Amino acid sequence: MPLKTSLFITAICFTLVAAVSGSLRANSGPLWRSSGVAASVATGSGPAAQAGVSSDRSLNRAAHSDEPVQETLDQRFSVENSRVRMQQIDAALTSFRQLTETSQKNLGQAEVAGVGNTDWETQNLGFHNWVGAVEGTILKQNARIAQLELELAQQQHADKKITKAELTQKAVNAQKAAQEFDQFWKSFSIAD
Repeated sequence: MPLKTSLFITAICFTLVAAVSGSLRANSGPLWRSSGVAASVATGSGPAAQAGVSSDRSLNRAAHSDEPVQETLDQRFSVENSRVRMQQIDAALTSFRQLTETSQKNLGQAEVAGVGNTDWETQNLGFHNWVGAVEGTILKQNARIAQLELELAQQQHADKKITKAELTQKAVNAQKAAQEFDQFWKSFSIAD
């Protein structure tokens, strides 16, 4: 297989990994809820960072002209979409591993090693652990958020600010998120 093809596939794999990991960095980037209220991860030392709340002025910019901001926030950045993308990244990394094996036969180990991330440990241990860490983080955080939303809803229901049906929906969401994480956890392993 030509080296150009190998490099092209490598670039695709790392673009996919960067896209996912970039969207999950715990920096000052905002997290949005479907209500349109913006909150950020508190990483700085200022009052806004300590409060964990920021303005939603960054919502004025669409990531693409064909996709409304709310669609990006609610669908593209959803847990469900992230899980589908993680499966695609895992498949791409598997393809990269297979391509590396084929390329080493045709090009020689030294030339393939120059591409980077072609060693056995990275491809057979690292790729597995990277994907598992990202998926586990997504599901764990989703379950924790759903539990916190349920606790808030319980207080709001006690204060007669939301209906019993709204409280029930939060309980269903929390149970679903916990089950998804539990299911993931049962199959999760660390390669070493």
